[in-house]
Amino acid sequence: MAQAAVTFADPNLSRRHNALATQLHSSTGALETPKKQILATQKKDTVPENKLPICERPWFNAMMGVIIALNAIEIGIQTDAEDPHHLVFETLNIFFVLIYIAELTVRIYYNRAEYFSSAFNIFDCVLVIKTIIETFILSDSALKSLLSLRLVRMIRLIRMVRLLRFFRELWLVFTGVIAMLKTLAWVALLLFSLTWVCAIILRMVLGQSNAWSFTNRLTAEPYEYFDTYETTGWSA
Repeated sequence: MAQAAVTFADPNLSRRHNALATQLHSSTGALETPKKQILATQKKDTVPENKLPICERPWFNAMMGVIIALNAIEIGIQTDAEDPHHLVFETLNIFFVLIYIAELTVRIYYNRAEYFSSAFNIFDCVLVIKTIIETFILSDSALKSLLSLRLVRMIRLIRMVRLLRFFRELWLVFTGVIAMLKTLAWVALLLFSLTWVCAIILRMVLGQSNAWSFTNRLTAEPYEYFDTYETTGWSA
């Protein structure tokens, strides 16, 4: 018992014990941090739909995704129409702009300053403001030029990017395609390297046919030209 008391009284062992306890405490805290994040996410997902803001409800996002898709279809039909400035197209454009203004107002009202913390939201806000300027502020003569009209339609089509935010499955497909392109780039580099190495090896082993030698073709060309000219002259 006396020896055990002396052992625990050793200051070196006490320091090691304290260091070990500190490491265990930090490791436990590191493990609890992701756990808290997961629990917070699950708590957010388990919130009843009727208690969520209108702009965060699934049906609202699905409705806006359908409206954006319909707007893209309308732009395609307008582009191919004989009269792009027909009253029907102008009315539909104003209708879609009013819907986008209402959506932006609702989202800013519920999210306040937090709305502008996302790059997607800032991008959406810029698009809506630009559409308002083009629809209600600029004159018709400024928009009837061919270049301006094409630019306006291209900018409106950029709004299709917002579908990635509204539909999670579409975003997963998009990220998968981007990851696949990176893999395909490395595969293309590998195939090019293998083809290059095989070409060098075949060139070293098989050599090159003299019939298709660049030097032989270059020296034989004048004689062929002279022979053709001489034959033509005799025929004349």
